[in-house]
Amino acid sequence: MSKYLVENRRSYIYAFLSIILWSTVATAFKITLRYIDSFQLWFFSVISSTIILFFVLMFQEGIHKIREFKTKDYLYSIILGFLNPFLYYLLLFKAYSLLKAQEALVINYTWPLWIALLSIPLLRQKLTVRIFLGLISGICGVVIVGSEGKFTALKFKNPYGVLMALGSALVWALYWVLNTKDRKNPVARLFLNFMSGSVFITVFVFSMRLIKFPSLRGFIGAIYVGMFEMGITFILWLHALKLSRSAARISNLVYLTPFLSLLLINFVLREKVGLITITGFFLVIGSILLIHLPQR
Repeated sequence: MSKYLVENRRSYIYAFLSIILWSTVATAFKITLRYIDSFQLWFFSVISSTIILFFVLMFQEGIHKIREFKTKDYLYSIILGFLNPFLYYLLLFKAYSLLKAQEALVINYTWPLWIALLSIPLLRQKLTVRIFLGLISGICGVVIVGSEGKFTALKFKNPYGVLMALGSALVWALYWVLNTKDRKNPVARLFLNFMSGSVFITVFVFSMRLIKFPSLRGFIGAIYVGMFEMGITFILWLHALKLSRSAARISNLVYLTPFLSLLLINFVLREKVGLITITGFFLVIGSILLIHLPQR
């Protein structure tokens, strides 16, 4: 078997491992939030992920990669670290504490739509008919899920939670748009982002007196989230993209994640995934595919 075939097979193994792990985190969020509040989950998961990324960088990539960064690169990581993990996970975990897991999942998954929208002013991309139709479809999906089917009245059952979920999607999209032109080592950049974000989070929770040591179950849940939402899984995904002969094909596999997530939410959390959620979900996923899949 040729080297290319072996590497391509390994890339799919890494990709599917990433998808499986990412599919568990929405359920893990809700279970962990039974034992700790969103601020504790935010603090302990990000700190644990930062530690994990440090060891990965030290043993796999080499800590010397950080020395290649210039002053402007460190300043850029401070900005990115404010967006993710500080602001993104602050909004995301709050959304999950207020909404059903399936609602937060679907609304947060509008981030590819935000990427398309932000790319127009920031990356000078054109507003095409496909993007316009995709955005309309995505908005309809969010309204259906957020209003639980009462979309004609435009009245959300939990508007604050919907706002948090949409805000997290917007922040995540902005973070990745700003990352598109970054040519630095991705693991080193991610570690510096998380280290910067950890400083912001630590100052915030201690100044606001929001932190206390969680129960054992809550602490284990936060560590799990830190490992498999933020840390190890992202490294696996980077390896999948690096080894693949077609990064586009690997990237499209990520659309399997919300499907598997909804199955786990249904069977583990016992949240009945009804027709309303499924309708909104397919509108959101359809809009993403309409915008991001290449035309033939």
